[in-house]
Amino acid sequence: MIKKNNLNYYIKNLIFIKNYINFYTYMKICLYEKKLGYYSNKIINIGNKGDYTTFSEMGIIFTNCLSLNINKALNLLNGGYIIEIGAGTGMLAYKLLKECYKLKTKCKGYKIIEISEKLKKIQKKFLKKKNLQYKIEWISKLKKNVDITGIIICNEVIDAFPNYAFSIKNKKLSEKIITLNNFNYFQWSIIKIKKNLIKYINYINLKSNNYESEINLLIFPWIKKISSIINRGYIFIFDYGYTRKEYYNYIRKEGTIMCHYKHYAIKNIFINKGTQDITCHVDFTSIYESIKLNNMNYIKFEYLSKFFFKNKIKKLIKQYNKNNIKTNKEINKFMFPQEMGEVFKIICYGKNINKKI
Repeated sequence: MIKKNNLNYYIKNLIFIKNYINFYTYMKICLYEKKLGYYSNKIINIGNKGDYTTFSEMGIIFTNCLSLNINKALNLLNGGYIIEIGAGTGMLAYKLLKECYKLKTKCKGYKIIEISEKLKKIQKKFLKKKNLQYKIEWISKLKKNVDITGIIICNEVIDAFPNYAFSIKNKKLSEKIITLNNFNYFQWSIIKIKKNLIKYINYINLKSNNYESEINLLIFPWIKKISSIINRGYIFIFDYGYTRKEYYNYIRKEGTIMCHYKHYAIKNIFINKGTQDITCHVDFTSIYESIKLNNMNYIKFEYLSKFFFKNKIKKLIKQYNKNNIKTNKEINKFMFPQEMGEVFKIICYGKNINKKI
């Protein structure tokens, strides 16, 4: 019998029964297992008191730049809804609604799609304090709705998708899995790689040796699913990642798997199970290909720094006091390549609309 009251025992029992689990299963359990996973348990793990903060909680500049884009997009659509997928603490919803009110944006309503009951409670509590809970509709699942026109925002969502891990050693391709050693501790191991992963690696034409990385096979079906929510509109995706050429460059020969615990970045995935976030960077080329394969209209792809420059950042700095230390720190973090200026990216595409924003 598998014990489900402890994540550590639960995973060990799974491995005992199956001999091993792949990284996809391990990441999925650690993040999403009911009542035990990182996004399902009762521990508050997001925000300043948690393990990480999202862009919307770091300051005002990001939200202002995004609200300018949303205002343009909704004007081109002649009005519509704003739909946010995975709203974190609810801070982005609050700031966007505030800015959209100032800009007199043609927003018909704000919807949040949130699968985590824990985060949904946090969002409702926060937005109730701001007297905004009645202006927002919460939805638990992605549902097809051909009658909706609007904007979809996906902020730091894809980096939490379970990935498959692989390695190439002495020109031999293997899948990385999780097993138990003789002392009953977790360890990385390898097995013969499955055909679907071989097919994908051949497709991306990876020729490195002595190399480890990850594959995200959920991007294509997810792009197809979120695009079905609206009949007409724009989809904005923000996340950490690279183009495929950068992602699978030998400089990243150890992959991009990273854990976050109390605002520290940790490489060890076997500690703090259920209490630390596990992420993989995003292959933006996969998103672009998924957009094209789903017959959507690619609009733009930008580094965060370029996104700011295009949205009159100088004017915004002046507006929020150029001598403000907090604002200057925010600008430096978002603009400099060694910070977030290049690793954090934005891709936008349209459904039944191809007008540039």
